[in-house]
Order: sequence, then C-alpha cells, then structure tokens
Amino acid sequence: MSKQNRQQQPTARSQLGWDEATPNEKEILHKVEEIVVEQYKQHHATKAHSWSWLWATPALAATAAFLFFLLPQRTTPPNYQVGGALKLKTVHTKGTAPVMAVRVPGVGQGRLKEKGKWELQAQGGSNFRWERHSKRDTRIHLSRGKLRVHVTPGTMKRFSVHCTRGTQVFVKGTIFAVEQYPDGLWVEVERGRVEVRRKSGKVLNIKSKQGVFVPDQGKAPTIYSLPSKHMRALPRLKWLLQRGEYARLARFARGESQRKMLSKQKRHLILFTASLMLDGAKQYPSAARLYYESYKQQAPSAGAETTLVHAATSCHKGKNNSTLCKEIFERYLARYSENALARQRVLFFNAHRLYRLGKYKQTKQQLLRLLALNPIGGITSQAKTLLSKLP
Repeated sequence: MSKQNRQQQPTARSQLGWDEATPNEKEILHKVEEIVVEQYKQHHATKAHSWSWLWATPALAATAAFLFFLLPQRTTPPNYQVGGALKLKTVHTKGTAPVMAVRVPGVGQGRLKEKGKWELQAQGGSNFRWERHSKRDTRIHLSRGKLRVHVTPGTMKRFSVHCTRGTQVFVKGTIFAVEQYPDGLWVEVERGRVEVRRKSGKVLNIKSKQGVFVPDQGKAPTIYSLPSKHMRALPRLKWLLQRGEYARLARFARGESQRKMLSKQKRHLILFTASLMLDGAKQYPSAARLYYESYKQQAPSAGAETTLVHAATSCHKGKNNSTLCKEIFERYLARYSENALARQRVLFFNAHRLYRLGKYKQTKQQLLRLLALNPIGGITSQAKTLLSKLP
C-alpha cells in the first residue's frame, strides 16, 4: 500500500467518531478496542477457523453494553451547570435531550444554568420538570414552589414556564419570578416583559416592575405594581400597608408562610406581623384569618394562645359570625378546663359578640352555659346584666 493511500485510509478511531464522543463514550470505546485487539491476536496465534470469529461480534456487543451501564452516566446535557440543593432525575428522553424532574428540598436553594443563555434559581420546596426541545427552546413545567429566572435577551426563541390549571408564562429576555401555590399563581417582573397566557386563551402583558396574581378558583387576575427595588418580606408588608393594598398584603403574607425554606418561626412572624397591620387598619376579617393561620403553625404555648385570643378579638371587633370565627371560639374553649377563668371569659366574650350581632337566642345559650360553671369575680354580674337585656 502506498504512502498516499495509507494517509487517505480512515483510522478505526475516526470511523468510530472518537473525537466527537463524550469522555464517557471514549472510555467505553477504548475498552472495546482493547478487547478487539486481544481477540484478534489470539485468533492469529491459534490459527482458528475464520467462522469462529463470528462469535466475537455478540460478545463485544454484550461487553460494550455491560461497560456502558457500569460507568457513571451524565445526568445533565453539556453546557449546563447545576448548583445548590437541586436534585435531578431523568424521567424519559424526548428526541436527543433528556426530560429532567427537578426537586429542591424544603431547606435550601438550587440553581440551573445554561451558559450564556439563561439561569434559574429555585427556592426550597419547589418541584418542576425541565424540557429542552432545541438549543433555543426550553420549557419548565412548574408544579409547586418559586422560581426566579434570568433570560439573556436575544438568546432564546422560546423560554416558557407552564404552571397548573393551564397558565403559561412566555419570555424572550427578562428577569422574572414565578410562584405556584395552592391558592394561585404569582408572576413578578423585575426587568423586561412577559406574557401570561391563561387556559381560556386570554393574554396578560406584564411589564417591568409589575406583577400579576392568577387565582386557581377561576376568578379574575389582579395586576399590581412592585416596589422600585427588591424588598424582603417584612419591609414589603409595610410598603403594601402604606399603599392601602390590604388584599395584596394578606395574599403576600399567606404565600410567604407556605415557603418550606423558611423556618416555622419566620413564617409565624410574617403572618403575625401582617395580622397586626390588618387589625390596625380595621381589616378585621382578614386579620382574624391570618391570626388563626399563624396560630395553627405554632406549637402549643403561651404565644400560640395569645395569637388565638387576637384572632377571637378580631372576630369580635368585626362583628363577624362566620364559620371561621365559630371555629376560632370553639378551639379556644377547648384549650381550657371547665372551671378555668379564661374559659369563662371567652364564653362571656362570645355571648357579648352574639348580642351585638342581634343573635339573641344564641347569646342566651352562651350565657346560660357560662352561669352553669359557677363563674367567679365580676363575670357573674356582667353575665346576669347582659341576660336581663335580652328581649
């Protein structure tokens, strides 16, 4: 064979695409190549029949498969970075790209990044699925939690976040946050613009420093303004209070209290602070609800009992006879023994609330229940005075 022909003849490595293989594949090919060479040497050394060489083909295939499963497999495509507490698991493969299930434990944060294109930060308790349809098409299916996404302008043809109840968020270049919780979806845009498409086909254009809350109950979405700079939970509650946005304040506090990455003490503090703000603004029904949610997050303690008293007080101030307020009073009464002074006071307190609401029959029932306990102190005379006022 001439020197020119030897130069043009492809080598075994170039035929196998060695230079284009991943390090993992190179290792497999290298081991298979060693086996082939060894088998070839043995064949010529023993001068075996040529047909016996046919047995090498299935043997080599089995060896390659065995080595492939033994060697560690790459869990993420190239050009991607994973950091923090992010947990990845391949669900299946769509085309040449894997579909990954991603989870972030309750405590901690995770980061997923494609170099030069986009970066995603997931907070604790988040669950989502990551699909890469092409080099410029990435789709995130968020089932729970909060994601903060930064997409570099001009790098992606499509970057979308698909949420529950059919709502989708589309973006081409911006910084935004998506938060999915049982009561609805929150989308807040720090910079740029996103499109929020509902299952009904309606499109909401959310601009920089705007947010939208999309309830899961099918109610109309609410678009709102964001502070000029990023704020932590407590300063943002104060900012909402100053703007008189009480409904948003309550929703924001409730959303923050569901974040598993926050300690129970922190979640209670957010709820209790929001409750005090709403109470001071005379938003008694909302205050009572948040007080009660804060109480349920606490372990039995004097602080928990105080929170429950605040909830009952808000019900009383708001002349609220809702199912929630009934539950609050019954829960408080169940915390004390039959002859406890606190129990007697709550019975009188509840009777007085019902009297103000014009529920005279129920008022009488509460007062008789109180007097049957042989109350002490001034509660007896107060109960009898109120009983005498009933028609």
